Amino acid sequence: MKKIVLLSILVMIASLAFGQVISEGFEGTFPPTDWTLEAAAEADNWVQDPGTDHGPGTVYEGTFAAMYNNYDISNEDSGAMITPAFDISGLQVPKMSFQWWNDDYTTNNVASLEIFGSTDGTTFTSLDQFDTCASDGWLKYNLDLATDITKLKIVATSDYGSKNTFIDDFYVGEGSLGAELVLNNSEADFSIIEMGLTSTIDEFTITNVGMVDLTFTSVTDLSATAFSTTFDESVILANNESVTFAVSYTPTTIDAQTAELVIASNGGDATISLSGRAYPVGYGYTSFEDGLPEFWNLTGDMDLKSSSSSSYEGSHYVGMTSLSLVEGTLTSPLLALDGNDFLEFYAKVVSDGTCTINTSADAITWTELQVVTLTGNYELVTVDLSSLTTDSYIQIYATPRFYMDNLVFPSTSSALPGIVCRLYTTSNRKKFVRSRPLL
Repeated sequence: MKKIVLLSILVMIASLAFGQVISEGFEGTFPPTDWTLEAAAEADNWVQDPGTDHGPGTVYEGTFAAMYNNYDISNEDSGAMITPAFDISGLQVPKMSFQWWNDDYTTNNVASLEIFGSTDGTTFTSLDQFDTCASDGWLKYNLDLATDITKLKIVATSDYGSKNTFIDDFYVGEGSLGAELVLNNSEADFSIIEMGLTSTIDEFTITNVGMVDLTFTSVTDLSATAFSTTFDESVILANNESVTFAVSYTPTTIDAQTAELVIASNGGDATISLSGRAYPVGYGYTSFEDGLPEFWNLTGDMDLKSSSSSSYEGSHYVGMTSLSLVEGTLTSPLLALDGNDFLEFYAKVVSDGTCTINTSADAITWTELQVVTLTGNYELVTVDLSSLTTDSYIQIYATPRFYMDNLVFPSTSSALPGIVCRLYTTSNRKKFVRSRPLL
């Protein structure tokens, strides 16, 4: 018994010696010992999750993380986690940090986290607030603390979105007395652009949260890839100074491409995962944000929908969301095909099912080209059109609870622009129907 007590004392002394006041990975009982939860309703509280409930799939470290369920909690409802009381009065550079994730790309009513501090354990004052969306992976959040802070409260506000907010690796203690690099975004996903064009993401920021100047020792040479960066490794960052830089993608092939940009420094390394796809010059692409492509049409119960939680990207998609619906199609105009073409889109169904790709020379008689098996998660569907050596119509047929987005397609034939025209705007306020091909 004496050995156990002595060991506990030594562990506590070691933790204090290194300035660690709270280190919480949310692995055991939830909420952790001496932590409290606070919400207007029990269902609005933070919970423990392995990262699989509308999350990243895995946690940052260990087996579990703390999760706020934006997917089920109503818009603007909130819940708080309150830390145990602590004493940081003897620390030189006290700080709080944690890893967070929310990869929802919605731009409206985004979820958020707000950090409150208390000096008496009862009255809390806001210290910082930030939106939690488009994290592109786990991100580290840092906050300098005054030495008289004795408790912290983390308040999550829901956006009723498609992704939940996760927190892991929570820390209160001594900040870095040396240099310490913090990167605001660990992923650059360029989605898909036309081959030969350039897409740029210019919102990457590196901050030095340490007390010693941050200097850089190397940057990945991207010259052999389709990616490039404006980062200048000669920059020197003092305490709390930042540098912002851009990453660009200029594809020369249509293959999916990936790379890693690693920026090494005396305060740690920053790694940014790079990815992008391209479609051939002359092809069309739509994410349905501006409606249907010209001369494409919807029939039956297939419709243009608006919901950021149901689309693959953005806020619009094509599909049939109600079980009361029967069937529907998305049909192309006459496409210019020469035996070297393809069709691509992302699709899912609520429960496992299929969609069917049909083809026709006259938009009257249809032949089945391919049956696509789908799951409850969006997957990239590639339809090989190499068997079609003459101009043809393409039709995507589906039954209820089908969703599709991000369509890549061959160019329209100059011989015949389209068939049925049921033209939509994204507000679905303008419709025009013809029952025969345009001749």
